[in-house]
Amino acid sequence: EAVSALVAIARSNDVMEVRKAALRGMANLHPEKAIPFYLDWTANPNAGALRMEAVSAIGVMNGEEAGKALRQLLRDSPYRDVRRAVLMQYVARQSGSPVGLIENLLKTEKDADMRVAAVAALGIRGNDAGISVLVSVLEGKDSEKVKSTARLALTQIGTAKAKAALSSSAFIPSFIPD
Repeated sequence: EAVSALVAIARSNDVMEVRKAALRGMANLHPEKAIPFYLDWTANPNAGALRMEAVSAIGVMNGEEAGKALRQLLRDSPYRDVRRAVLMQYVARQSGSPVGLIENLLKTEKDADMRVAAVAALGIRGNDAGISVLVSVLEGKDSEKVKSTARLALTQIGTAKAKAALSSSAFIPSFIPD
């Protein structure tokens, strides 16, 4: 079967670009069959750049199985780079909104760098849907690093509603004197 041949190439070829092309090729042939292989690659501690290629391949797929795989990776992956890549895939998707997913992530995520990535993703998406989440971050107990990222995200959104949220005196950083 072609997918099996591509898996063998991805596992054995010494040239990274060939390995990446094999991973991308799986999605083109049989997306539904490729997802388990991609999930295996994202769990491989020695896969390096191939982990990111696998996340990207899942991210460009349509369908419930791809969405389910991305949610699983965001929730369960032990690798911060994989989880950040999943966030960026959600942001890049044109359909649907990542706001609910990011809001739920922020309710449970303890890792400050992942919190920064999640907040930044709302700014990258660039619409008003994420403003209430960003305001919650600014009003919450996050570190100044996360709050600074929330302010930057509001600036990136740039709409009148985002500017109004940003200009609120409650969101002035604590290190700026009165």
